[in-house]
Amino acid sequence: LHRIDDIKIFDNCTIILNSNKNNKGNNNSIFLKGYIKNITPVLNSENLYYMVQIKSYAGILIDSVVPFELEYINSNLKEIVNQICSCYNINVEFSSNSNDKSIIEYKINNEINNSATARINETCWSFITRLCNSRGLLVRDLGNGTISIGTIGNNATNTNSTTNNNKTTQSKYSFILGNSTITNWLPLYNYDNLARYYEIYSQFNTNSKELIVFEAIKLPITKRIINNEINEGILSNYANWLICREIGKAIKVQIEINGNLSEINTGDYVNIQNNKIGFKSETQMLIENKIINYPNKTILTLTLPCAYNGTLPDTLPYV
Repeated sequence: LHRIDDIKIFDNCTIILNSNKNNKGNNNSIFLKGYIKNITPVLNSENLYYMVQIKSYAGILIDSVVPFELEYINSNLKEIVNQICSCYNINVEFSSNSNDKSIIEYKINNEINNSATARINETCWSFITRLCNSRGLLVRDLGNGTISIGTIGNNATNTNSTTNNNKTTQSKYSFILGNSTITNWLPLYNYDNLARYYEIYSQFNTNSKELIVFEAIKLPITKRIINNEINEGILSNYANWLICREIGKAIKVQIEINGNLSEINTGDYVNIQNNKIGFKSETQMLIENKIINYPNKTILTLTLPCAYNGTLPDTLPYV
């Protein structure tokens, strides 16, 4: 244990859960490696204690804007991400999957050889996730000074497994209404930005248009999106991914669970079933975020797998 006077802002630190003499130094017990971001004294008439905020090493990507120059010329995604992360000594693990590799190493150039442009005040994390998400890639902070980039799977359906290149990805856990470990269900639905028709336009290298129809939406609502960062060669792919990401933003479920559930993590598949929130049968979902309120509560944010596998769902809750 340390005295508060020995702790300074920006000191390196490691959070170890369930530490004892037998597992001290065991990597399996390390929850997070990072630095101290804030120290806040809390004082009242009876007590004095300190709230210490700790960020992972990769948290600097959230705090920092993209370094100049903001335009990346004749570069692929891997080169762009590595160039940014090297400024902050953040390691990057790229998926070795052949399909992912072709996306990560593909150079996208417009007519002036510009591959990507960061906005003037865009943070490193926002820029990296924006580029990766538009190509169907998930960015994850591993909590040890490394981020990983890759896809999560394909063709998820309203079943308990996902099929990807003839391999089956089983859900690791099922959360069903009535399960005594679940203390709260919080549906986070917002259909405002969903439409039946999506028109995607690009001016590179020539004017081009792509129309995607989302059959689950019955009203003829139309959305039009101008995109000048992707050339026409992959405009249809971009359009499909963009819609899937919008659906992922629109349909999320947050559940609170007793226990830390160390066996499941961000990026894993789980099943849910709760007819009170529109999931009448077991449906496969993806863990988008996991928060552990130590020592005995876990909060999971779940989204539809389409947000990361690019397969439009047949239906949505209450549709």
